[in-house]
Amino acid sequence: MGMQSPNNKSFSEINVTPLVDVMLVLLIVFMMAAPLMTTGIDLKLPKTKKVASVDVASEQLVLSIDKDGKLYIKESQLSEQTWIRELKTRLKDSSREVVYVRADENVLYGKVAKVISIIKTEGIAKVSLITENIQ
Repeated sequence: MGMQSPNNKSFSEINVTPLVDVMLVLLIVFMMAAPLMTTGIDLKLPKTKKVASVDVASEQLVLSIDKDGKLYIKESQLSEQTWIRELKTRLKDSSREVVYVRADENVLYGKVAKVISIIKTEGIAKVSLITENIQ
């Protein structure tokens, strides 16, 4: 069932014009969407009403960062040079695998990110952040 030419000869060719049109439209859509996928998105992070509760007073290993950026395990303040060594020692002495990071809301994001990065670099794979429930 080919098409008829003016000379009454049959020919069967695929009309690729619609296919090319669709492909060009898709190419343009992806070219416009690609930069949006690679850049950061301005987010307002949600405030949680319910989070998984952690008993900080129990045997959990909690690293606290106060508003001045000082680091604490339990109530003892640690220096910038010794905190990771102390953290690893306490992890080895117990069966715990998770380090809970508790940071004041006024601590700069970069400070918290740096602390978590150092923890991960030292081979501690499980790190959790502690927040408060909002009523």
